[in-house]
Amino acid sequence: MSEVKKLSSEHMKKIWALANEIQISKSRLHEIVKESVQSDSISSLTPGKAVLVVARLNELRTEYYTKRKKGKIELFRYKLQKRTYSQLTKAKEICGEIKNAGKEFDLDQFAERQYRKPFDLLTRAQAAKLIQALLVIRSRSLARS
Repeated sequence: MSEVKKLSSEHMKKIWALANEIQISKSRLHEIVKESVQSDSISSLTPGKAVLVVARLNELRTEYYTKRKKGKIELFRYKLQKRTYSQLTKAKEICGEIKNAGKEFDLDQFAERQYRKPFDLLTRAQAAKLIQALLVIRSRSLARS
């Protein structure tokens, strides 16, 4: 007869850490264990069943963070984040097309004129607005060529 493996302390720590992270009470955690693997006790779980419980807790964790409303500070931080790399490459690509149309154009000078700072220091929102303006300039310069 083979001996049933006990749950390791690492598995226990992982289960409780996930439960605490998404603010699940002890009684709710026991309900999740009962639903997931039909076991009444967390400490009597086998390593295989513990993996199933951790997977279920990870699903709940994903739901928790997707449904959670962002606070005002988080939204403010997001708005103040610097421009993304994709915004930089898109802006440079558009500037290249404007130059190919025969018009002299510099991205940093344009950003300085619009926002009084170079393109690298623009926020994401400012960079998005600047790219929209570049698209208009590109369409006008291509129409004239």
